[in-house]
Amino acid sequence: MAGLILQMMHRVGTTTSSKSVEFDVPLTQDDIADLIGLTNVLVNRVIRQLRDRDLATWAHRRIVNYDLPALHRIADFTPEVELDLSWLPDAPRDPPG
Repeated sequence: MAGLILQMMHRVGTTTSSKSVEFDVPLTQDDIADLIGLTNVLVNRVIRQLRDRDLATWAHRRIVNYDLPALHRIADFTPEVELDLSWLPDAPRDPPG
């Protein structure tokens, strides 16, 4: 869940040098459960644990992260994942002229 929050933050372009950050997320807990393959009950429990540990809250489709460095440690998150694209064929080239 921490990784998902960080991934969403990275994808929406929310970057900050401060310890906390907040942004809107147009997803419900059911959407999140479907997205990461968990039950709604487990997603709710994890969100509650993040809140109880003063790491983040997720309410009314808005995430407020109180401790960005802690979420990075928990998720072992690296936004710049290198993909092996060597297996892809070369892109076709436009014919000249």
